[in-house]
Amino acid sequence: MYDPLDTRLTPEVVSGLFPDAALGPVEGDPPLATVWRGGALIGYLFSTHETVRPAGYNGLSFDIIVALSVDGVILGHNMLEEHEPLISDGMIPPENFRRFLSRLDGADIKRMRKIVHEETDGVSGATISAKAMSHAMANAALLVGYLKGIISDSGGLSIDRYAYAERTWPDLLADGSIQALHLTNGQVRAAFAAQFGAGAAPEVALGPDDEPFLSLYTALSTPPAIGRNLIGARAFRQAMQASKQGEHQLLVASTGAYKWIPPNPWLVPTFDRVRIVQDGKTIRLAPENFFPARRLAIADHPRFRNAARFRLPPNPDFDPLKTWVLEIRVFGDTNRDGPPRWVGFELPYRIPARYVLGDDTALEDAGFKEPAYVGFGLLRESTLSEWQRTWVEQRWSILGLLALLSAVTTAIVLQGRISRHGRLRAILRNALLAVTLVWLGWIAGAQLTILTVMNYLSLAFNKADWTTVLFEPLMVILAVYVAISLVLWGRGVFCGWLCPFGALQELLNKLARAARLPQPDVPFAVQRRLWLVKYAVAAGVLGLAAYSMSMATTAAEIEPFKTAITLKFQRTWPYLAYAGALLAIGLFVERAFCRFLCPLGAVLALAGKLRPLAPLKRRAECGNPCHLCERHCPIQAIEPSGQINMTECFYCLDCQVVYYDDHLCPPLIATRKRRDRIPVAVPAE
Repeated sequence: MYDPLDTRLTPEVVSGLFPDAALGPVEGDPPLATVWRGGALIGYLFSTHETVRPAGYNGLSFDIIVALSVDGVILGHNMLEEHEPLISDGMIPPENFRRFLSRLDGADIKRMRKIVHEETDGVSGATISAKAMSHAMANAALLVGYLKGIISDSGGLSIDRYAYAERTWPDLLADGSIQALHLTNGQVRAAFAAQFGAGAAPEVALGPDDEPFLSLYTALSTPPAIGRNLIGARAFRQAMQASKQGEHQLLVASTGAYKWIPPNPWLVPTFDRVRIVQDGKTIRLAPENFFPARRLAIADHPRFRNAARFRLPPNPDFDPLKTWVLEIRVFGDTNRDGPPRWVGFELPYRIPARYVLGDDTALEDAGFKEPAYVGFGLLRESTLSEWQRTWVEQRWSILGLLALLSAVTTAIVLQGRISRHGRLRAILRNALLAVTLVWLGWIAGAQLTILTVMNYLSLAFNKADWTTVLFEPLMVILAVYVAISLVLWGRGVFCGWLCPFGALQELLNKLARAARLPQPDVPFAVQRRLWLVKYAVAAGVLGLAAYSMSMATTAAEIEPFKTAITLKFQRTWPYLAYAGALLAIGLFVERAFCRFLCPLGAVLALAGKLRPLAPLKRRAECGNPCHLCERHCPIQAIEPSGQINMTECFYCLDCQVVYYDDHLCPPLIATRKRRDRIPVAVPAE
């Protein structure tokens, strides 16, 4: 429970946000304080806690004081209190969050339609917390803006020069960010004939009518979501730093034989083959504003013959919010006498509404309709919420995860067929473990932990808003898959195939075996007792969570997942030493941490006890008299009786390879020899 706002607005907090100012009374619902200087009202102070009641990663609110000027500019913030686990445990320094949130400083709420952050440097791995905080700050400022009349129902429009989301070339084409004009030889030939008569032709030789002559592309690349994707972060930053007030950026590119860039583009007075036309007025492209751009930073773009980036200086004849036309002029045969002949082709362009800032009324009055948002090959309305946009923006990562889950599911369902081919099973398993470690863990950062369980339980018991977790689609999809696989097959699918740290341990152990490091067996009686340790650890961590989430988060450091996977070993030496020690033990005792210490594994093992399916095969001879599978199990999950302890099994399928191999499995060897009429040797008395 937070103290009243007037007690939290200490002189230090006020002076840090409004230097040399006086604090007025705290009034209203939600409460906010006025700030005065020299007898004049200069701004407001309020907290995200009372204003929008935010929910962080664990469902708990946080207290961020926001400073808003009377003209609607966010001046700064002060994070007074938070309960985010990744800050509390020291994994992400609080100053990184403050730096991330400071990107809202200077934002004008009158021009704010949506908040999209360029990147999450410094808070990577804690994007749920970071986005929840930034959305709370923005929404709180917007609410106060409406309450105080700063935001009205009318206002001007402007290009969004701040929001960024990663887009592909097909994405930008699909939503109109890039417009294209495709001309065939036949179209050009017909245009010349219609204007100059039969026999008129362009200066370049034309092939068959149905072959392409030119594909022309253009985009107003001022918005970062267009320009930064096209030319890359560094080049875009340099272009913006060199820009003047009111200046815009333009991309023009083409494929095909026709050249519209002069041989010496900096020596011509103006570009005469491409120009902008708007409302009957021509805006010419000058050589001093020309920058070659044949190779763009965005992937999968066409191979351009001509490409350039142009600066568009402020021009009263050019309104970037209205429709304009890029005209390309195709010149005729230069050997003819008289003035040059040319035919113009027009490529209309209007900036999509997603890149325009302003209130809805002004947008409608200007003719902007809410754009379609493209994702998964479907058109989705732009009214998508922020978490839904996150899913669309991460669609390729989602498809990659779905492919990985499909491959793992196929391996489990078809384990009988796969296990009949030992080499195939080994290749498939090693490949999937490598993908799990490198892509799912180190690149995508989707490592489930005991913190995931605690946060989901907290959201469920506190009846909090689940929207916060939806900002990490890979984690949500993985958690849902794990829940389903627990019901069907138990713990082994996730722990054995989809845990990045487990994959790291197993792959390192395979290298150790190849290097002939000793692999001592743990006596079964000792192992049975060691299995219980992880349940005690899980009970301790979850018990602490009921008392103090902060203490439980600290205790959860028994998992080395954040050190080895999320932070890729970029941590202080005590964490590195601990993770290194666990990995070193795993070189001699395969997956020692998973088997004996992992609290997440313990929770999953208990949750998977009611599984209805047991696809791993056994024979009557298993355990009596044969113990071959027991010796082949790398984690010793097969008991002396021959029964597989499915609570501890990781579905590596090593035992199934033996089960189906008639050159390894003694019962199958005997059957094969009888079938081949080979006498079976009888041991001497």
